[in-house]
Amino acid sequence: MNNNEELARLLKLFASRNPADRGVQAAQREFYEYLVKGLERHVLTQVMFNEDVAQAALQNAWLKIFMTAHTYDPKLASVKTWAKKIGEQCAIDELRRFYSQQEKIVDIEKHGQDDDEQGELSGLDGFACNLPGPEEELEAKQVQQAIVQCIERLPKGKGPNYRLAMKLSLENELNYKQMKDILSAQSPRYQDLNDEQVRKWVRKAAERMKGCITAKLGRLGKGGMK
Repeated sequence: MNNNEELARLLKLFASRNPADRGVQAAQREFYEYLVKGLERHVLTQVMFNEDVAQAALQNAWLKIFMTAHTYDPKLASVKTWAKKIGEQCAIDELRRFYSQQEKIVDIEKHGQDDDEQGELSGLDGFACNLPGPEEELEAKQVQQAIVQCIERLPKGKGPNYRLAMKLSLENELNYKQMKDILSAQSPRYQDLNDEQVRKWVRKAAERMKGCITAKLGRLGKGGMK
């Protein structure tokens, strides 16, 4: 499906308040199946392959897509780009929470109890990936800064080019075959690189980044990031 108008139509039906209709059910399934794999992969790479964080981010992302479908504007972005941006926001939010909890950077304020009088749907409105306050924005920037700095510390020389592998995984909508072609061209000694090896490079890079990010964010309370 390359027609954004058709995908926008499915998005509208995806968020329908009449899910008992068979046509709506079919549209919901079609919309979900079209986006789910790409969104899962994108979120997973954004959180450095932390599957627990990715699962939480994806749940919030789908909820946000459902609750804000009526705000989608085709003049601003394609449905795919719009959904991907929501996934990114939820991934950064969950990553920030994860490292805040792990390293005791700041106390995360919990969401208050929903008002029963607001009703089930209105109680959910805006719950996922809320607009951050000033303190949360600072934390999110710190996480993003740590990610950028840790990527630059990844090896790129004589051995596997972990740095380029991670950058390709995070910044581009490329499949593993396309990533393999770019990595092979940049690393002549790895001309026989295959898709599975690319997956391993990305996962190895993510493992290195987890330790780097944790160390950087853990120092925030001791004089700032270096």
